Amino acid sequence: MSSPYDILGVSNNASKDEVKSAYRKLAKQYHPDVNKEPGAEDRFKKISQAYEDIIDPKPKQQAPAYNHNPFDDFFNFNFGQQHPKNNQIHLRINLEIEEIYKTVNKEISYERLVYCKSCDGHGGTGNKIGCVSCMGSGIRQRTVQQGPFFMQVHEGVCLECQGKGIKFDQQCSSCNSTGSQSVVEKLNLTVPVGTVHQTMRIDNQGHHVDPTQRPGALFVDIGVVENGFKVHNHDLVYEQEVDPIDALLGYELLFKHPKGETLKVKTKSNFENGYTVKVTNKGIPNNQSTSGNLHLVFLYKLPKNLSSEELDLLKKYKELRNKK
Repeated sequence: MSSPYDILGVSNNASKDEVKSAYRKLAKQYHPDVNKEPGAEDRFKKISQAYEDIIDPKPKQQAPAYNHNPFDDFFNFNFGQQHPKNNQIHLRINLEIEEIYKTVNKEISYERLVYCKSCDGHGGTGNKIGCVSCMGSGIRQRTVQQGPFFMQVHEGVCLECQGKGIKFDQQCSSCNSTGSQSVVEKLNLTVPVGTVHQTMRIDNQGHHVDPTQRPGALFVDIGVVENGFKVHNHDLVYEQEVDPIDALLGYELLFKHPKGETLKVKTKSNFENGYTVKVTNKGIPNNQSTSGNLHLVFLYKLPKNLSSEELDLLKKYKELRNKK
């Protein structure tokens, strides 16, 4: 009686990689969906049993709910996981400028992929068979000729097996045999003070396509709507227009801060266009106790629609300057 190693054509001390390589080659050659010659199916069963006897010689555990086909192993180790990884999701939300000074609750809505409950993420039920259309690769491809050579050109995911490389006797109609569905999640997110320009992580709220693994995480980047301000890291910049005469005499500004307080800011006299006053610790909070700075930039705004009286005063001012 031939040993499992003889059936696969490998030595008794062959490595697992050598065993897998031999199995892949023979399974592809003798699978009954591919090879219609008499005796191919029996040969395939012996090859599959030999592979399992070498790779998993332990006593078999209780069978799962669906029938196990040894050909699954070929697809699993040859083409990777049947399901995409449970990837993380990245979102961005922007707070209003008034919201950054207090803890706020924001309801966020986003889409994520979850495994289909009807088929438990498998894409179907019953026996699994290798997809003949793509030969288990999960990839649609065609052969093209380049001069005397022939090349395989990939054309995307195989439509017959949805890129899995296998098909089921009974395909799941709920997920169209993909094994996953897109759902809209709504989440109430508490955003503490000092979270602007940071990323919040919420575990188990990312994609969950593979039910055997933990769901991915959801990452939410926290930004801010400038709304009349300019934002530089944690500093706020606000441009205040002033009459050039105020620049000459000095200016007092009652500035309504987005935090809700009123700041009294006095400038020096005779300041130039673009003169800036820095108000410390009045910018965007870094944490509960410290903040960036507020920069008030004063820009000249030429007056319009001057009255005759105002023009006369300006003329007199010019005459006085000329006398100097």
